[in-house]
Amino acid sequence: MRKKTKGRITAMAMACVMLFMGACGAQPSTGDAAQETDSRQSGESAQSESTAAESEAGAAVSEYPDYLNLDNTYPVIKEGAEPIKLRVAMTMQDASGEWDDLWLSKYLKDKYNIELEMEYLYYSTLSERKSLMLNSGDLPDIMINWNFTADELVKYGQEEGLLLRCDEYMNETLTPGLVHYWSDEVRKACTTPDGHVYSLPNLKDGSGENVGSLSRLFINKAWLDELGLEMPRTLDEFVDAMYAIKEADPAGVGSENLFPLGGGMTTENTTWYLLNALGYNTASTTVNASATPCIRDGEVVIPVYDMDVYQEYLKLMNQFYQDGIINSNFFTIETTEVNAQMNAGQTAVYNNAPFVSGISTWSDWAACYPLTSDWQEEPEAADSPTVTIGGVAISADTEYPELCMRFLDIFYNNNPDSCRQFWGGPGDPQYDYGYVTVRWDEEAQEMRMDASKFPEGYAEWDYMVEFMAGNTMDFGAGGLRESIVKRAADNGHEMAPHQEYDVTIPDHHWRASMAENVVPYVKDTFPTIYYVDAETSQRLTDLLTVIQPYVEEQTALFISGGRPLSETGDFVEELKGMGMEELLTIYKDIYTAYNNQ
Repeated sequence: MRKKTKGRITAMAMACVMLFMGACGAQPSTGDAAQETDSRQSGESAQSESTAAESEAGAAVSEYPDYLNLDNTYPVIKEGAEPIKLRVAMTMQDASGEWDDLWLSKYLKDKYNIELEMEYLYYSTLSERKSLMLNSGDLPDIMINWNFTADELVKYGQEEGLLLRCDEYMNETLTPGLVHYWSDEVRKACTTPDGHVYSLPNLKDGSGENVGSLSRLFINKAWLDELGLEMPRTLDEFVDAMYAIKEADPAGVGSENLFPLGGGMTTENTTWYLLNALGYNTASTTVNASATPCIRDGEVVIPVYDMDVYQEYLKLMNQFYQDGIINSNFFTIETTEVNAQMNAGQTAVYNNAPFVSGISTWSDWAACYPLTSDWQEEPEAADSPTVTIGGVAISADTEYPELCMRFLDIFYNNNPDSCRQFWGGPGDPQYDYGYVTVRWDEEAQEMRMDASKFPEGYAEWDYMVEFMAGNTMDFGAGGLRESIVKRAADNGHEMAPHQEYDVTIPDHHWRASMAENVVPYVKDTFPTIYYVDAETSQRLTDLLTVIQPYVEEQTALFISGGRPLSETGDFVEELKGMGMEELLTIYKDIYTAYNNQ
């Protein structure tokens, strides 16, 4: 049974659950200060009158402790109130500095009147430490960067009651920042099957701004121009371009040393692009893209179990292998060799931002258009998720649920001086904590850390790891363009509401190309976040443990010629015997449930 939660009126909480499970924008209800609270009060004797506060996030009704400042973003705890210390366990890089020495510790104490009793977990040992703490029954108030999966949120939140039902404390009064961003997409991503929210989201811009989150492929356009070829728009045109480049050998490396379709099956995989051209709208670029659910013609399919179309992929890849369009060591090549071939002029297609390889001719490369084919009438690119989960959770046993939620809300708040992202510094010229000062960077046209404040010998990443908290913070809204523009405005600078690219800068060049060639064709695909019960989760694990390695193995054999293409029908029957039909049914049920939320 789920444990009772502190700091709320039981009767009101039941009403809130019903409201949250309903449509967004539920009608307000009222609270009664005379109602009894449950046994898990915050320990404060003085309580304010109960407040009825409704929001698009659902409805939450709480009796707020007097120590909370509900009028302004900061301080969170009113000046003069008795000090409260929250226990926080946060996962950090192994080389991170001491908490008390980091700017955020000082900033929270000074500006927000919050003191955290911090315990570090480290990514190198997160799995075992996380498991130990969850099973001990003695959780900290707040867990940051614990990387909770959807399955874990169901297990530890819905089933075991270890995590706080955050939705019962989400409203315009207590969490205005979070409510501001609580769209239907965010709600679906965060809500478990029981209708509750056990982890607050990390929010990203959509593909129009966040092009780096999209699957990407780049082609050497300078070579195409040299050969009089247009950027490929169809699968046939792409295939013709690969063979034309192979024959022409633009870099003079020798045709036998030129492999136009670069990368490998397990590193910098390019073959997902061909699956996409066949109508499989998938965001997966891994070796197991063939065995993951995607959308084709509006239906959930698993490519390798859709052999009428998938065999075209196998035929084409087998042809590419025989003709040297892909490397003979395609199945074992490492990233270092992929990059070396890129720089040596041995490949024409690269599955990453070109400058990442170290190539000096990064400006010669352009993002590949999504392709059409006989099996795909309109170009489609798989959209990237704008929401991720599992970055932060609150213990159901906390004595201070309202305080925890109020504290975490500051990372979704765009008010002036609000601490909107851990890694970016306060963004307030009045405050200079340690080495951190955020200033307007005229060249970048944005607020950035002042590198002159770094300790001698420190590069930006090294500095971030050692002196800044949460350099990989997995929750909040601080990275959204909306927040960044507001942050600049708070400091007296005007930024464009949308990303503007300077194509003379390597990191801007490829992004601009993605924005032009890929973003217009983005469409939703199979959801990246979904929730299933423990039994279904285990069944998925059991099936995938058997199916995915076999798919990887047999796909390599078909492509390399180790297994004849005439046996694709036998392959399907083998997959059926492994439970592929059951796997597909589970994915279809997940997709239906997701769309019906």
